[in-house]
Amino acid sequence: MSDYIITSTEMSETLRHTFRGIKFMRMQEVNGKECYIYKVYLGSSKMNTKEFSELLDECIKLASEVGVEYEEYYAD
Repeated sequence: MSDYIITSTEMSETLRHTFRGIKFMRMQEVNGKECYIYKVYLGSSKMNTKEFSELLDECIKLASEVGVEYEEYYAD
């Protein structure tokens, strides 16, 4: 799961500690100040049940598109 954040230039280190991954996208001027736009990735350990379920559904969909077989298995 990812999102975009626009922030002041000095916040990159804070983002690195907050999110699983960050990717610098571009610099943008906002109200006369230089800001950075980042794509940030939330690690699965920080996801709620709904978000994690959506992640799994997307993984299953992508796997089936490339021919990976999927079988549900529930341990007793």
